Amino acid sequence: MVRKLKFAALTAGGILLALLAIGALVTASVDPNVYKADIIRLVQQKHQRTLTIPGKITLTLYPRVGANLGQVTLSESNGKEEFAAIDSARVSVALLPLLLERAVVVDRIDIEGMRAKVVRFADGSMNSGDLTAGGDPAAAAPPGPAAKVRLAIDSIRINNARLLFDDRKTGRTLDISHLNIDSGAIARGVPSHLALSANLRISKPAITTAITVNSNFLPDRDKRRIAFSELEANLDISPSDAKVKLNGQVDVDLDRDEFAADLKGRLDESVFDLKAGLQAAAYHLTLHIDKVDLGRYQGRLVPDAASDDPTPLQSGDAFDLSPLSILRASGGIHVGELKVGTMHATNVRAALRSDGGKFVLQPIGADLYGGSGNGALTLDFTRSASTPHITYVQNLKGIQVGALLHDLLGKSPIDGSGDVLLDLNTEGASTAQMRQALAGTASLRLADGAVNGIDLAARVIGAKAAQGLAASGQKTVFAQLAASFTIASGIAHNADLTARASLFHVAGAGDIDLAREEVDYTLACTLASTGIALPVSLKGPWDAIAWRVDNKAISGAAVRQKARDKLKSAIRGLLKKR
Repeated sequence: MVRKLKFAALTAGGILLALLAIGALVTASVDPNVYKADIIRLVQQKHQRTLTIPGKITLTLYPRVGANLGQVTLSESNGKEEFAAIDSARVSVALLPLLLERAVVVDRIDIEGMRAKVVRFADGSMNSGDLTAGGDPAAAAPPGPAAKVRLAIDSIRINNARLLFDDRKTGRTLDISHLNIDSGAIARGVPSHLALSANLRISKPAITTAITVNSNFLPDRDKRRIAFSELEANLDISPSDAKVKLNGQVDVDLDRDEFAADLKGRLDESVFDLKAGLQAAAYHLTLHIDKVDLGRYQGRLVPDAASDDPTPLQSGDAFDLSPLSILRASGGIHVGELKVGTMHATNVRAALRSDGGKFVLQPIGADLYGGSGNGALTLDFTRSASTPHITYVQNLKGIQVGALLHDLLGKSPIDGSGDVLLDLNTEGASTAQMRQALAGTASLRLADGAVNGIDLAARVIGAKAAQGLAASGQKTVFAQLAASFTIASGIAHNADLTARASLFHVAGAGDIDLAREEVDYTLACTLASTGIALPVSLKGPWDAIAWRVDNKAISGAAVRQKARDKLKSAIRGLLKKR
């Protein structure tokens, strides 16, 4: 984003200087139109571009000495298509240096309706390269009487400009429209002030921003560095109607393509402190924000649907993570209170590093649901820049599982306090695809909880064949529960579930289809007093799980035989003691 803005700014500056130098120089002549053909020919020879000035260049004497260029257009290099244009441009010069020293000192620049289309091609080259590469000033001077040109602009005003940056290397566009700039003096070592407003639109992810900026600035005397101080900026970001306010300072080094920023601000109701910079083509940031609800801004990650896509992804389901594939960054993030949908955590902290196509948050720590978590998140783009391979590892200690599941799934099939270990990986362009591709392992160990929806104790003690749907008013209380899972293609398989209650214990195995949100489980519930194992099956979608008790296993004959076996075992034990 910053690099694109710099490309746009450099291009705008190149266009501005190329076009307005004409006006600055021709004011030294009595009739600037005499040199119009020479100027057009010089542009064609040097840049292979067609410069068009259809109107007559007129000199102005009041209120300032200067030139009115009127409409100006500039073609693409080696082409006729329009690259840049201005509706009108007026340049005024300081009178005394012009009369006494034959020096053209630009006093004021007024631009109306400037527009340009900047393209970065797939190989990284740009259609504005010849304008921003620099050159020999003497070679660029137009024919005519010699005149010294000293660039000391007293003020500049640009009204209703538009810059379109078409980045074909990444498949994104940045459209800066309704750009208005009003600045004070622009000269090295001279303090000044800048006011700017514009609308910014980014194609992927689809974001529209209205921005206003007011700042003091000071260009370095010897180097191409600019220090912005007392900066105040306001951004209105769509589609989530987010409002951002910033204040602080920013230092920019144009030669090294680097910057350093120390900013404080607000994001809607959140307060943040941001230190950020770009050095050696890598970003560095330290961010603290008191609270943030990511669910509110999720819509910004939804990419634009392709026009030929017969089944476009639904809003909120798709994610465009590809901007992270080229990010080089390091730093740290701290969030006082974090919400993701209905899930929440506090004291969230993470260390960031991103380079070589891998985006890593490690370690990630947080306090959540009565316990704590520690883990790591890795997005690996080395195989695909648009669909990363995602690895997520998390160790949750002492958490309330019921509250966590309720916020995550909207229901609490299990309650209890304990530990959860996750080692997961997936990939995909949407949440549905990520669920289908989910793989890895998971385990849980809980105490003093319950399985909600069915009262196994009543079924075991009553020894009645029955079936039905899970009901919110029923639950099976347990003292301990443990299970481990292997996950492949979005299906979690378990073969070692154990649970202990006061009157019985449970062993179980089955599958949980995370993509389709379905359960298929078989439980063996053993009554401690009789040793009878009661098979119970759980099957169906999460919101309507059906349970069924095997009537053959609890028939009268089976119970009597079980009792006889226990009696024989007790008698054999007594005989052995004699």
